[in-house]
Amino acid sequence: MSFELINNNIKITDSSGDTVFDTDTPMPHIIHQASVGVNNPTWNAPLSTNGSYGGTNWSTSPPITPSSQGHTFPIVNEYSMFYASNVADSVNYACYSQWVHRWFFSTCLEPLEATTSKLIATIPTAGLNADFVLVQGKLARLSVWNGLGGVDAPRQDDYGIFQSGIPDIVTTTSSGVTTGTYAGSMSLNGTTLLETVFTGQGEQWLTRTLDIRYVPATATTGGSVYADWKHSNSRWESDKQVALQGGCNSAVPSGAYVPSSISTVSVWDAYYEVFFGKFTL
Repeated sequence: MSFELINNNIKITDSSGDTVFDTDTPMPHIIHQASVGVNNPTWNAPLSTNGSYGGTNWSTSPPITPSSQGHTFPIVNEYSMFYASNVADSVNYACYSQWVHRWFFSTCLEPLEATTSKLIATIPTAGLNADFVLVQGKLARLSVWNGLGGVDAPRQDDYGIFQSGIPDIVTTTSSGVTTGTYAGSMSLNGTTLLETVFTGQGEQWLTRTLDIRYVPATATTGGSVYADWKHSNSRWESDKQVALQGGCNSAVPSGAYVPSSISTVSVWDAYYEVFFGKFTL
């Protein structure tokens, strides 16, 4: 290995003569750093006074709300699919060969594409662009947390809780009060998969992601970084079809329609550390 100092430039080569370090090439350095959000927040667990889960429905009144840097994914439009009516059959053997009207229902969701963009950080010098951006951060799914995860997590009866690769909140209990905070830091550059759901046939029908997006500088602002919270789902229909039937020689159903349960609301919080950099000689 050799070391050379020529014209205030340092050059190091290995035993094969290949350059391993040369200050006469563009070198990276950070021109601006920003921390956004609360690094170590404390969330109180949504527990009732007797220590059991309060059972609040996230779709109507979430007991924990995210910070301004977080996001709440919305309810996807839900409806009941009506398949058939007034179909005469004799399946109900209690009616022997008499006709019975039958109704078929299934819970469905409409397709939805949605993006919520939030400004994270901006270079304070107007017209200045970054050559590269690094984003470290912390993410927490609040809507799965009642101490152990449970009924208020985004879920559907068919397949259970929406799965996520983001680490669960770290919880501590003191004097009967359970609190939580972020599990740790991660790289958030590019796209981070938050939640994904597949049908029983292995087809993906829902994804939620966090995308980090750079916007070039203008004459009045420096380069900026945005967080894009994205939701995408195709049309979904529950595998749990419900059939109702009338009585013997009757069109009056023998019971009420009970739809397959689904809650698509998901609440996330976030903390970011953004580094804007340039390559210079």
